Amino acid sequence: MGGAGIIIAKELVHIVKNKSLLAQLIFILVFSVAFPQIFAYSMINYERITPQKVFTLIELGKYYPLMIGVLFAAILAGESFAGERERKTIEILAATPLSAKSIFIGKLLFSIFIALLLEIPTFMSFTCAVYHLKDAVQLNIEFPTSTYLLACTLSSWSLTILVTTVVITASLLVKTKAAASTFAFTVLLPIALLITAVSLYNITISDELIITISVLFLIVSVIVLLLMLKHISKELMILGLRK
Repeated sequence: MGGAGIIIAKELVHIVKNKSLLAQLIFILVFSVAFPQIFAYSMINYERITPQKVFTLIELGKYYPLMIGVLFAAILAGESFAGERERKTIEILAATPLSAKSIFIGKLLFSIFIALLLEIPTFMSFTCAVYHLKDAVQLNIEFPTSTYLLACTLSSWSLTILVTTVVITASLLVKTKAAASTFAFTVLLPIALLITAVSLYNITISDELIITISVLFLIVSVIVLLLMLKHISKELMILGLRK
């Protein structure tokens, strides 16, 4: 964990110094946290609350935080190795005593950390908004249930690990950030479309089914990660030192 911790600290310094990335992160965080509160306030203020809208907000709480977190984490993952290559720092990174596995894990954990930094406050904001709405409409439901929390947690972790692992791998193999970003958006597009369709058409997916799918995603994520860690050493050094 020592080597990975050094990489995490390095990535934190990089994002703080990169004013554009830092501004994007702050804007997305503020917007994501404010959105459910604004939604709840407008419903209460204009007396347009219905039980259906409360349930819609509950369903959005399953997907919206996940989509926001994974989107930004994938952007960071996409520029991880490709960004190092464009900044001409990959040679320095490859020359350090840190193992390739530590570098990869460090970049992966940093992307997951950023995803959770966005997802957790956003989810908490959705939960608070649901409480306000259900109290205002006097809707007697148990929320959040343990199954709901488990579904949200598992879906968040499994999809975040899978997407960031795949996108960081692509960033390792391509030469430019543009190519890595294109790949990241290609991976994210079907996920975003699916979540949008579920939200727009009020498709309700049971928490139990989400948990089952998330466990499968988590298994696939671990398999992909182990395969990458098995083959990453030579790939990183060769591509990192390529002119």
